[in-house]
Formats: sequence, C-alpha cells, structure tokens
Amino acid sequence: MLDLNDESDDLVLIEDAIIVPPTPKGMGKWQPSGVLDSKGDFVANSISWSSSTLPVNSEPKMPPTEAIRDMAGTHMFAGISYGHFGHFITESMTRIWALDQVRDKIDGLVFTPKNQMKDNLRPFEVYRELIDNFGLAGVPIACPAEPVRVERLYVPKQGFGLGDLAGGSRKFVDFINRHAGVDVTPAGGERIYISRSQLPADRGGILGEAKLEGYLAAEGYAIFHPQK
Repeated sequence: MLDLNDESDDLVLIEDAIIVPPTPKGMGKWQPSGVLDSKGDFVANSISWSSSTLPVNSEPKMPPTEAIRDMAGTHMFAGISYGHFGHFITESMTRIWALDQVRDKIDGLVFTPKNQMKDNLRPFEVYRELIDNFGLAGVPIACPAEPVRVERLYVPKQGFGLGDLAGGSRKFVDFINRHAGVDVTPAGGERIYISRSQLPADRGGILGEAKLEGYLAAEGYAIFHPQK
C-alpha cells in the first residue's frame, strides 16, 4: 500500500542498482520492471501505483550479467514513461519532487518505458516544453531499452497519482508550487472548456460533447484540446 503521508525512507540511495525495463514482448501495465539492489532485492520505492492499493509494476527477475549495461555516475530513478499525454502528466511526473533534494547531486533521470518503443525517448521530445515547465529544464533524461547497472541511484517514492493519490504528497505539492509554470505568461481566454471530443471514441468521451461545445462557444468559452 502507498501512503503519501509517510515520509520515512521516501528517498533512498542504492549503490550498483539494477534498473530493469519491461521486455520487448511486454504490453501495458502490470508487468515486471523497476529497480533491484546489488543483491537482487526489489527496491520498494520503485513500485508505481495506480491507486494506493493497486501497484502498476511487479518485481522483475535479476537479468543475466551479460545483458546488463553499466551506467556510470549518480542518477535518479523517475518511474515509468507513458506516451499518452494525460498519463505522462499524472503517472510519469510523480517522482520529480525529489529533484529539490538531489538536483545538484545527479547526472540525470532514468525512466523505464511502459512499453518498449522504437525510440523510448520519443515522449520526452514530444512533451519537452511541458517537462521544462514542470521544473525539469536542463535535466538529462534516459529511458533504456535494456537493463542497466547504475553506479549510484536515488530512488524516490511516488508522490502523486490517480484516484485517491490525486491530492499528492506534501513534498510533491511543494515542488509543483515552487516550480511548475513559473516562467509561463498567462494567455488565452478567461473561460475555457477542456474537451475530449477530438480523442478516439474509446477514450472516455462525453455523449453529445460536440453539441455541448457549440452551446459553450456561444457563451464565450474557448474550446481547449490539451493533447494538441
């Protein structure tokens, strides 16, 4: 179970940590991935959660030595990288709170992909402006396709999420208040409707949303599609 109010051991430093991404044949959530210590024990802080009681990843097996690539230096484990913009915000950015404690001590962030892609760094290119506005500007990011042994790895506990995790931990909320959007100049309409009408039909849209948008536009609302 994940308790966002429990700050004990919410940031641990692991020597010779093994980061294990999902296999190329793995699909979606609920598959083995995360961080093992040098003895092969699963690091609890590397568990990602969909809710306080529902873990996303499960304990991976220790990879064979010949399959592990060495990564020198000190890094921070940042969790699972999602390609979908909404899940990227709510599930890939959940450990960034720890940057306030380790930013000057690390060489970069290391994610594991939700699914292996042709280019695992593609989401970070697409969402670069968003990432920078979250307070990560200038922080190098890696998302390896193969297991890596990291010389020194900070592993923070997840501080935010979906469902009953949406309130965020104290440290996550403080980080967001300090960093998110501080260099963004407000622009656009005062009245905004956030729409799902341009998402695929199976992505949880609202029945008759196009009609609703027409009514709202007539009342002066700007129709905003965040995935664009």
